[in-house]
Amino acid sequence: MQTTPLLETKDLSLQFGGLKALQNVTMQVPAGEFRGLIGPNGAGKTTLINCISGAIKASSGSILFDQSETVNMEPHLISQLGMSRSFQHVQIFGDRSVRDNILIGMHRQIKQNLFGQLLGLPGTRAAEREAALHAEELLKRFDLDDVADRPAKLLPYGVLKRLDLARSLAAKPKLLLLDEPTSGMSEEEAHRAIAMLKDIARQDGMTLVVIEHNMRIMMELADRISVLHLGQIIAEGTPEEVTQNPVAIEAYLGEDDADA
Repeated sequence: MQTTPLLETKDLSLQFGGLKALQNVTMQVPAGEFRGLIGPNGAGKTTLINCISGAIKASSGSILFDQSETVNMEPHLISQLGMSRSFQHVQIFGDRSVRDNILIGMHRQIKQNLFGQLLGLPGTRAAEREAALHAEELLKRFDLDDVADRPAKLLPYGVLKRLDLARSLAAKPKLLLLDEPTSGMSEEEAHRAIAMLKDIARQDGMTLVVIEHNMRIMMELADRISVLHLGQIIAEGTPEEVTQNPVAIEAYLGEDDADA
């Protein structure tokens, strides 16, 4: 695993009126790492991901992604640098098939232009074939092949979460930000989905930052964990180090070790 930070925040702060949503958040995530992001409700976890992805502009501080300053960059430009994210509540194209939803997630990966599409150039056709093969692989790995041709809006929520994971991976981003990717899944489904996600990320050289409330999953699969409380990082380290940190225990882990 590389030690050079792919993502780095420095003194990142966000204030809404008198509310300090983030306070001087400084964090380094090396390339190839699985970083867990935990903390009580209202701690600032989703807000932090929103700032990193450009959905919300920070009040002050710096965000370096792949050595580019992105703190004031528009979300679509950040995405073009190789960052992708999922949302706490699934956002899908309901009238499109499961397969189409995954193919739509590959828009950055398929390097083609209007003329290539119109003329049917070999490079365009090869990219389309590669995308189709990758989509089929993701459908199988996330147990979606049986529903591949069904409209996504007809699927139960737990299956939609698997689709959301598959679609997030489709573009093969450098950095993938995931906000509670296993909500609505059973314990067994959640563990299997995150383990598969980590395996695919390792194969493709992705870096993961994952908000997850299930501490059993974090303990087993995360490389390092950052604990947020009241908009600040109060503890950071390996899962073992964090679960033994008295500050983290008092602020969060003491609520429910098993599934906080």
